[in-house]
Amino acid sequence: MWSALDRPALQGVRLTVLDLDAAVAQVHEVLGLARDPGRADDGEDIARFRIGTHWLAFQRSSTESLSSLAPNDVATLHWRCSDLQRQRMLLAQLGFDSQEDAEPGAPALLRVVAAETGACALQWDAGAEAVRVCSEAPSSPGISALVLHTRAPERVAAHWAQVFQVCVERHAAGVPRLVLGGLSVQFVFAEEGAGGIGRMSLSLPDASDVRARAIASGAIVDGDAFTLAGLTISLANAWAAPAS
Repeated sequence: MWSALDRPALQGVRLTVLDLDAAVAQVHEVLGLARDPGRADDGEDIARFRIGTHWLAFQRSSTESLSSLAPNDVATLHWRCSDLQRQRMLLAQLGFDSQEDAEPGAPALLRVVAAETGACALQWDAGAEAVRVCSEAPSSPGISALVLHTRAPERVAAHWAQVFQVCVERHAAGVPRLVLGGLSVQFVFAEEGAGGIGRMSLSLPDASDVRARAIASGAIVDGDAFTLAGLTISLANAWAAPAS
């Protein structure tokens, strides 16, 4: 089997939500981020926010559309890819039924749905912006870790290791994980009906201020973690002082 052309480098995370306006307001209030113009193909139903080397996007969905999705399909991880053909052939060798969902004239992409990955959807975008790739956790702002819910953590971790051609490592608690360009991706067991991204860790220069704003906004805060638009966010470098 030949290797993929690119070293794995996360571009961003896209989540599907019912109330896009509420998600945008909460990101602005707690994270202090303004909505990014994003890409030309984002449209009005997608709000994108730049977080250092990465981006976080929310896509509006109707109640009917969201209810028809498996829990895993509400999240998509986007990756840089300069050679989609080679990436497509690698996925084919692994038995993936890759989908090309791009509209005519839209940037080329390669997508694999959650049912194929066992955790959440994966998408490789041609011509995606280059980001800094390192072997250590990123010191600059960005997404530093993801915890994915799956029914079979060991099997799914091994499956992803083949996709990204890296070795499965162990978190301190023994949880299987991959280290992809400085991003830690952990796989934890979830009961039937659960799935997708369970937790996202952010490395932010103003983490303590973000935590304080989360408390002030009425968000559920537990140590260095809080809930934002239905997702648990951990602050990689927050001080865990009690609320005053």
